[in-house]
Amino acid sequence: MSEMVDRNDEVLAIFQRAIPQAPPLRTDEPFAAPTRPRLAIQHALHRCCEATPLALIGITSPNLTPNRQGFVGYLARRARARRAAYLVLTSQRETLLIRTPRRDGDALEVLRAYPTEHLILSHADDALSPLERAVLTDLALRVAVDLATLHSDGHLDLVIPDADFSLDD
Repeated sequence: MSEMVDRNDEVLAIFQRAIPQAPPLRTDEPFAAPTRPRLAIQHALHRCCEATPLALIGITSPNLTPNRQGFVGYLARRARARRAAYLVLTSQRETLLIRTPRRDGDALEVLRAYPTEHLILSHADDALSPLERAVLTDLALRVAVDLATLHSDGHLDLVIPDADFSLDD
């Protein structure tokens, strides 16, 4: 196994530790393609006590963009097959939470684009440093909380206008 797979396995472990901190989510169902071209890890995030995954997470190397067409298409096909509503796409530097596209080539419905993590080097292929681990732990927790919110509320950051709200200002 290459160093990059070891690094991505470590990133997955960080996400797995964050998920139980955002009930009712749990991690389950690791899976991988026989030949994982430039894609190290995929993992399903499930709602507690339900067989259908809530989301799939795809982790790729920091020098790639997570919204790369091949990466998204590959994970979207797997998410559709498992009826997962959401995809979490991360290159460790950039992370997107999207609704699973209905068809390959559909425009991405980005629900949350997390801030770029400049502390993660784009050419990093060594094991994670303590600083990188801390940054990724915080990111994983934010993703887990957002997924738990999507599960319970069905949306993120919905603004509900009150009686004083007006569009005529």
